Amino acid sequence: MAEEKDYQVGYGRPPKVTQFQKGQSGNPKGRPKGSLNAATLMQELMAERISVVEKGGQKKVMPMMEVVLRRLVNKAASGDLKAAPLVLRIAEQGLADLGEETPSTERDQAHLQGILLRMRTELAKGDSGPKGAE
Repeated sequence: MAEEKDYQVGYGRPPKVTQFQKGQSGNPKGRPKGSLNAATLMQELMAERISVVEKGGQKKVMPMMEVVLRRLVNKAASGDLKAAPLVLRIAEQGLADLGEETPSTERDQAHLQGILLRMRTELAKGDSGPKGAE
């Protein structure tokens, strides 16, 4: 009892009666079973297969991840200076986070390193990329 009298309520020191009791959870129901976290939801969305009309009017069904990556690579190839470093970073990581295979030969790795080196030197020089790429 003497300890309770010495306890001062204030900032960061709530009254004892409102604190969680020992052995009792502050969230007794917890997260509902079957609810998805953001990473799982993102994986499901990116694996979802969608229909895409390619050049020439040909329909093709592919995963959302492939559609996103194709658009990103196309933007980088057309000179988008914001997309290019992102594409190169994904390629440099070997696409491991995406579950894809990395370039298998030393020649592929050397080619990729050459592209990265050229991009880094162009960005360091302040080159704005191809004319009219905006």
